[in-house]
Amino acid sequence: MKHHIKDGDRLIATIETHGDAIIVVHEPQKEIKPVQFADDRDTYVECTPEQRAEIIRVAKECGRKIFSDAETYGDKFPNLCWDSSSNDLIATAATREAHPERLWLPFDEFVARLKGEWVEPTEESAQRDYSHLVGKWVKCVSDSLYDLYGKWFKISYMDGFGDPYLAHCHLLTGKMVGVKGYPFFKSSFDFSNPLDYNPDEVERIIPFDVERWRSGDFVRVQTRDGRLPDKFNEVEQLKEYDCILTPLVGIIKGHTGVSCWGYNGKYGNLSEEHSHDLVLVVKGEGGGK
Repeated sequence: MKHHIKDGDRLIATIETHGDAIIVVHEPQKEIKPVQFADDRDTYVECTPEQRAEIIRVAKECGRKIFSDAETYGDKFPNLCWDSSSNDLIATAATREAHPERLWLPFDEFVARLKGEWVEPTEESAQRDYSHLVGKWVKCVSDSLYDLYGKWFKISYMDGFGDPYLAHCHLLTGKMVGVKGYPFFKSSFDFSNPLDYNPDEVERIIPFDVERWRSGDFVRVQTRDGRLPDKFNEVEQLKEYDCILTPLVGIIKGHTGVSCWGYNGKYGNLSEEHSHDLVLVVKGEGGGK
């Protein structure tokens, strides 16, 4: 006959009785790895009911501390948090949308850190995933920064991001938030030039470039005097023809008949500057309004 000795849900040993003989079988104890959450920050995860149940199951299996509300108040507090002060898994009603300033992890990463099996992204992979964000503009939405709230700042370089996931999730939404332990990623932002608008979305006028026009990488094509607010001289139906002097033909809005331009955007292929020379309207590219 076997008798199991447990510490909570954890099996410590098994006693086997064979007549008058008693044999104690010591079960190999499973190694309990330390969690990989930050010591000074609470860590949150948004869950479906199934994910919530899985996290609690994993926490029990790994010998983690589980506060009573985590198991009993899933209807009122659907999400979970690893409390840095008590080292407990606790329930929370907080959501990422309502509290973007807190540290939120995706489900898979939260589970891996809970198990003590999280592998930090390598420098190479982090650079591959996030380097394209350099030069982008992000908006400060932390109301604790009164003088910076609502302003747009440019990402100058990637060094200084304490948590690649936080950088990724907040920058892709065009927002910059304050996070405890990582003071607004200040080392990665250019705070010398705060703007009230996002330059990446502002329309800009650049010289006509036939290759860019062919690629379609522009908002519209217009004439030089199309910079006027009424856009009276915006060019419509611009087409390319196989000829020597005037290969581009189109209609100037509000005018009768067609107009011709050279590949350099010169009106009528004239050498001198003309108000009907072509320009391209593009978005962003780091300039002002």
